[in-house]
Amino acid sequence: MSNSAKIGDMPPRAARAAIPVDQCGMARAVDIVGDRWTLLILRELFYGVRRFADFEADLGIPRAVLSQRLGSMVEVGLLEKAPYQEKGTRTRFEYHLTPMAADLMVMVAAMTEWGDRHLRDDPAPLEFFDKVSRKRVHAGFVTASGAAVPLEQVTARPRKTTPAIKQQD
Repeated sequence: MSNSAKIGDMPPRAARAAIPVDQCGMARAVDIVGDRWTLLILRELFYGVRRFADFEADLGIPRAVLSQRLGSMVEVGLLEKAPYQEKGTRTRFEYHLTPMAADLMVMVAAMTEWGDRHLRDDPAPLEFFDKVSRKRVHAGFVTASGAAVPLEQVTARPRKTTPAIKQQD
């Protein structure tokens, strides 16, 4: 048996604080974006799709499901609705990413890259580029200053907390 650390290694459960599922950021995120259609709608928004009919056509999603998912995404704050009207038609709505949803785009890109790397035998149909430098970019771990960190060097640990301060009456 090797003593070398493996990707994803953390101290044994007894040596770290247990994080209840209801306090886990990942669990909370999955409650909001953890179904196929919500993730695919986010992908389409990332690609620039904004209108109901375009989501429906691109995804082949049933109208009722699309309506429900867009409504719930607006309700939780992932999307904003903006009215538009083409000449001779009734007012309709476009959907735009909020800053909350824009933060998910790195995850969408990471899932795309993972699927392309592990679930394809042919070249990936999409690559991500920096608009300014025109260099290819990848989703990954970076420090607060922006330096890339190899996965082998990444670990997770419970956040250090300070006890609540009692207020005097």
